[in-house]
Amino acid sequence: MNRIGAVLLVVSGVFVASCASIIGFPDRTLEEEDAGGVPEAGELPDGGPLPDGATPDTSMPVDAGPARAVLSATSVDFGLVSCGAAPPAAKVVTITNPGGQALAWAAQLAATSDFAIGGASVGTIAPGAFATLTIESTAVPALSGARDTAQAMLTITTNDEQHPTTSIPVKRTAAGGTLSVTPLTADFGETPKTVAAQDIPVTFKNTGNQPITVGFATPTPAAGFSLTWTGAPAAVALAPGASVPLLVGHFLPGVTLGTYSSSSALTVTGTLCGTNPTELTLTGAATSSDANVSPGSLDFGLVDCGTSAASKTVKITNASPTDAFNWTATLANGTHYMLDAASGTVAANSSANVVVSPGMIPATSDVSPNLYG
Repeated sequence: MNRIGAVLLVVSGVFVASCASIIGFPDRTLEEEDAGGVPEAGELPDGGPLPDGATPDTSMPVDAGPARAVLSATSVDFGLVSCGAAPPAAKVVTITNPGGQALAWAAQLAATSDFAIGGASVGTIAPGAFATLTIESTAVPALSGARDTAQAMLTITTNDEQHPTTSIPVKRTAAGGTLSVTPLTADFGETPKTVAAQDIPVTFKNTGNQPITVGFATPTPAAGFSLTWTGAPAAVALAPGASVPLLVGHFLPGVTLGTYSSSSALTVTGTLCGTNPTELTLTGAATSSDANVSPGSLDFGLVDCGTSAASKTVKITNASPTDAFNWTATLANGTHYMLDAASGTVAANSSANVVVSPGMIPATSDVSPNLYG
């Protein structure tokens, strides 16, 4: 029976939960005109486009009654705005007065650093005329998360007795790709020199809301490491939610004992949101021991609240041609994990697997990094 040293396996679970948050806007508070509906922003009340430099048409039919306020929009949405890009084009809300008296109006944005009123925010509109209100947005910071929304409330007050106050929600959504990699470091653990380690699948996913293209450089230094994927070595186009197909890390150490490490630089085409990795790291060790454990760590990645990550397997290999050995496995701080076996025997030139299963993340949970590691 060979004597072997203790092997430390790090089990990590970042589990930065992707718990959903809910936003809402108030119901529309201004009725549309019964005849003709509400004109689009930047259009005349009759639905025709507003030419550049055009002036309000004060000859349109008007009511003989009091001032009336008709708005061209019940919300202002800048849509998807690329992270780190220039500010989007301004939006225009048209205020039309089809009444028989002058319409006094004023607009105010709730306190916000994301939006502003460009130009006049108060004025008077003659019967049958209209005014335009311009809403501007700042740029979306490069470090914003994809799908992050900025929002504010625009309040327009008038002397229209039927609609003295109207609230209009204003928002924009950050747009770009975001890289999610599990594991970020492919740790192959220990393997006999010149013997290939157990391959490590790598999940490389675009968790953003815009497509990107990603490429992987040859690991440097090579040191026995390599990466393969479907279509390699070509770059891979990733739609939102898509992963690099069959991305796998490989390690074949040389004749020199010791620890090996390498990295593969990432090349990305397209807009990225948030903080993203710039390389994949690969590590492993060549040993003279007959007992070897791979991988060297388990990373269960990001797991949604109220769900569980898939189980992972640790492989224990016996490289001896003649002798068997016994093994035991324990979890130092393992209340969140379970092992399918705690001990066993590995015959000569054979191997055994230990399955590590994580528990469920609570539906309500802190999202501190590696909270459940």
